[in-house]
Amino acid sequence: MPVRLRITLLFSLFAFIILAIVCSGIYYFSYQSRLNAIKNRLTNRAITTARLLSQQEIFDKELVGRIDSLTTISLQKKTVQAYDYQNKEVYTYSDLPGDTLVVNKDILNNARVNQRYYFLAGEKEAIAYHYVDNNARVVVVTAAEDVEGKRNLATLLKILFASLLIGSFFVLISGYVFSRSLLRPLKKISEDAAEISAQNLARRIKTGSAKDEWFQLADTLNQLLNRLQESFELQRRFISNASHELSTPLTAISSQIQVSLQREREAEDYKKVMQSIYQDVQHMSKLTQTLLELAKTSGNKGGLEITEIRLDEILLRLPAEIV
Repeated sequence: MPVRLRITLLFSLFAFIILAIVCSGIYYFSYQSRLNAIKNRLTNRAITTARLLSQQEIFDKELVGRIDSLTTISLQKKTVQAYDYQNKEVYTYSDLPGDTLVVNKDILNNARVNQRYYFLAGEKEAIAYHYVDNNARVVVVTAAEDVEGKRNLATLLKILFASLLIGSFFVLISGYVFSRSLLRPLKKISEDAAEISAQNLARRIKTGSAKDEWFQLADTLNQLLNRLQESFELQRRFISNASHELSTPLTAISSQIQVSLQREREAEDYKKVMQSIYQDVQHMSKLTQTLLELAKTSGNKGGLEITEIRLDEILLRLPAEIV
């Protein structure tokens, strides 16, 4: 897989995870906010009903029912039921005729212990609230459907989901642009390096002005090219010197053979020529062996290091060292 694609995918994955966490957090806190809001509205409705029921000399059950019917429209299909300390139903109201809640003893007991108890009754959300004062001791159960709150929450979920999809698309594009921008210096370094060959080893890779990791990479490659250029130059000089040293005995051998072939000679003369040629061959063999050893030791790690020297500096130091 290309590096650019991997960078794009990783960048997009991390950004998608962050977006998903943010959207999930927004939905979670919105859900909790809606839940707390419906709990508070149901609790307030229960407290209001309980207070009205505690003042029966002023508010009869019919009047309390009319007041319950005026509850905010956000609470639909609401039901209000009140129970005394003997778990006997003393009041009931419902927006829909015949719509009642099934309230068992556990719900009433939990309300008496915790003062407020939240539970679900089908599609409805309900609160059982224990109200105590000098005139009454009742448990009021209020239930309703939070149609508006659930609708708003569903709308928010759709918006967040669409935002996540759209955001992921833009993140993918941003990741591609980001990876392309990140790898652009590497592409430039690769192009500069591809143009360097044995014929133009003096050329170097542009490092740029920013002292970043790409600068370090280009500088390291330039240092490598410097060493390669020095190695090629050393090899060229070595071959030139070796050719010069080997050409001398070869020229001597060629001249002696050419002279001996110009006319007929005595056996003794041919013997002298052959001895001379043999000496030149021996000299050339030793010279070749020496050059091979020199090339071997200078090419190994820890071997000879061949560097340029100035003969004039050595000659100027000689008188002082001799004295």
